[in-house]
Amino acid sequence: MYLRPYDHDDPHYVESEQDPIKSGMTVDADAYRIRWMRLKKIECKRTGLPIFVKFGFRDSNPRCIIVSTHPSDF
Repeated sequence: MYLRPYDHDDPHYVESEQDPIKSGMTVDADAYRIRWMRLKKIECKRTGLPIFVKFGFRDSNPRCIIVSTHPSDF
């Protein structure tokens, strides 16, 4: 199961995968890219910093976690 199983046409969507995390568990994760303007806290497709964000969860726990966030190459 993934966070957005039926909407992979989202222009920000990159991929879905299973990811290991620090605790040794594996979580289902969806990865997205977005150009983000930090000061205004908005998406800015022309001048925003390209960011890669991966969200994950486990079927046994409905809470979402951020697996990773870092600059992205578009």
